[in-house]
Amino acid sequence: MPLQYSSNDSSYTHLVWHCSEDVNFFRSKLNLTHYELDILEKRKNSKKALEFLCSRLLLRLCKLDPNDLYYNEFGAPILKSGKFISISHCQNYVTLLLSNQSCGVDIETKRKQILNIKHKFLNQTDINNISVENISDITLIWTLKEAIYKLCQFPGIDFKNQIFVSTLDIKNNLANAYVDIDGSITNLICKFQINKEYICST
Repeated sequence: MPLQYSSNDSSYTHLVWHCSEDVNFFRSKLNLTHYELDILEKRKNSKKALEFLCSRLLLRLCKLDPNDLYYNEFGAPILKSGKFISISHCQNYVTLLLSNQSCGVDIETKRKQILNIKHKFLNQTDINNISVENISDITLIWTLKEAIYKLCQFPGIDFKNQIFVSTLDIKNNLANAYVDIDGSITNLICKFQINKEYICST
């Protein structure tokens, strides 16, 4: 099992899986519900089908009832049990975060294409903490902002002008950030992992 990362305590569980298997592997491990089969049928792209099946296996590893999961109007996963969940996937990596409080998770592989869009989400506060030519640094900022976006679930939030990463503590894998929505400031402490292949932020 290519479970790349697993961490949990009384308040959260965080898993990262590298999908090196094929669809048949996951199908053999899962007794899919009718709802899951309907979703899978719509995933005509084999990569999307693989990511979906992997996320469903992670659900079961967390001992969650798949019937408890549904999606809100923003497409975010919601649990009927009242616990909070966030899911992310990129380039055959899938991560799931289960928490007792509102949460967000994002995973990204390190790709040079991010250099082409950095101007769309980096602000001066972010830039003060990183090298603007370093793919890993820029990817870290992106994952932090994406995780914060999922946490806030505020439609239309502007990554560049409303989400700010104020400090990075690489040694302890911690970041301080804040969200400014119409002058209302929310301060956040985020965690991250910098792996050789990917960066994941919560």
